[in-house]
Amino acid sequence: MDSSQTTPLDIKSSFGGYQVLFLESLERCLSQAKIPGAFFFVDERVYQLYRKDFDKLKIKPLLWTASEEKKTYGALEAAFDLLISAGFKKASRLVVVGGGILQDAGGFVASTLFRGVAWDLIPTTLLAQADSCIGAKTSVNVAAGKNLIGTFSAPKTVFLTSDVLKTLTPSDVRSGLCEAMKLAMVDGPETVAWMSERIASAFELKGLDGFLHRALSIKKRYIEEDEFDRGVRNILNYGHTFGHAFESLTKYAIPHGVAVGIGIEAAAFFSWQLGMVTESHFRDVQTTLKPLISTERQLLKSLRPQDLVKIMKTDKKNITSDITFILSQGYGKLVKQALPVEKAEKLLTDYLGEIET
Repeated sequence: MDSSQTTPLDIKSSFGGYQVLFLESLERCLSQAKIPGAFFFVDERVYQLYRKDFDKLKIKPLLWTASEEKKTYGALEAAFDLLISAGFKKASRLVVVGGGILQDAGGFVASTLFRGVAWDLIPTTLLAQADSCIGAKTSVNVAAGKNLIGTFSAPKTVFLTSDVLKTLTPSDVRSGLCEAMKLAMVDGPETVAWMSERIASAFELKGLDGFLHRALSIKKRYIEEDEFDRGVRNILNYGHTFGHAFESLTKYAIPHGVAVGIGIEAAAFFSWQLGMVTESHFRDVQTTLKPLISTERQLLKSLRPQDLVKIMKTDKKNITSDITFILSQGYGKLVKQALPVEKAEKLLTDYLGEIET
């Protein structure tokens, strides 16, 4: 399935609904997004790699460094100043071009500048294309933790092209594939089998439009049913309680999607130890994820369970002193489970012991 054959995805939303368009090139995405009053808020690395596409269309972007350090509440004051000084008005359109970090930051800026302005998204990483480009979540970091400040704000259009993925590093590709596999495990065993059969081709960036369309179609069902993440959508955070802690304590040496993939393995381990799944299911999860997470997984050897728990206690899902995890009763059967801190720390100790094996 190539982009010319890939049906657009229509996302129902209280923000008015929006589309994901699968296009053949970045130039085509930029061309469609270049409407009167459009301002392009672009990851400076993306601009360096694809400057010819911007130059060809005479687009002068507003550049931003996409990093977790710049995705903070304080750092974004400079982004507001950048847009205002460039002449951005309430009726302007912000076109965000970059990966998940810039999407988070740019979406937050769009949702708060002048109390909200229209925006479009051109996601340039497999991680963003496979998962975060739909769902309307924006977020920024504060000292207390990752993504604790944010809004819901849907783009008007998501322009998606696999053409930009050829410049990604292998770890960035694996990061996106981990998020896609998360959605497969949320969906059920048939989708896990379908994606597993295609994961090697996807790693070579072959057949990606169909692969991404299937992943996003799974997420679409959950975000349309629970747009503001008050119920069933919570299960899309499978692996994230662990993943955010792994990212933070390794100073983001583990890419987000890979951290989530390792987090899914940890969640499956917890589920096995708590009698929710069999050891066979845990080993199947482990085998499925191994090609995607094995390199960065070794970085966990230096982590201490008590430090991980300290970060996990700040997770947004927690409503008591317990830590809330998304755990598994099998593929397609995920549940929220609160665990006392002491129990979580013990299971983390045992899981980290698995890293040695």
